Amino acid sequence: LARLIGPNPAELRFVKVYPRTLESLDAVRDVTASVGKERVLDIELPAGEHVVACGIMERGYCEVTFGVSGASGPTMDHMQKRVTRSYLDRLRGVEKTWGEPLSKYVRAIFCDSIETMGANWTHDMVESFRQRKGYDITPWLPFAVEEEGEGEKFTAAFLSQIRRVRYDWNEHVADTFLGNFTAEFSAF
Repeated sequence: LARLIGPNPAELRFVKVYPRTLESLDAVRDVTASVGKERVLDIELPAGEHVVACGIMERGYCEVTFGVSGASGPTMDHMQKRVTRSYLDRLRGVEKTWGEPLSKYVRAIFCDSIETMGANWTHDMVESFRQRKGYDITPWLPFAVEEEGEGEKFTAAFLSQIRRVRYDWNEHVADTFLGNFTAEFSAF
């Protein structure tokens, strides 16, 4: 795990272990607390093949691509309304400098690049998911944030549940982006 999560253990969100053949969440074991200071997982497992699923928070992994000079570096968190508003308020600062409304000089603005490659998390995703969808995503995270695993065997009923949860998760990510970036940007 040390190679995967780097030096900051706060970046490790979960470690779950489950049998390669799975029919319900009941067999999924959260072993996050078993990861020691050296980031080594030391647990006993029953006989059989198991999957270890790790959830790792990566900050600043989305980088500006093909930006203008001086625009390189990590992208903003497009799923936080506060961050979007802060970005747009910098444009409002032009009004103070010029002493006139920005609309006098700029008819329209557009966003030609939204580097969000793989971004699927922000600070309140678990709580906002619970409010929107009515259930806790936490036990489902290993299955919701990744494509269907290779070599894992799920019963048809459990696979159907996973696909429903994955749909809910992806819809939530899209709705969060639309509400906290696209709608704010359009309103601006």
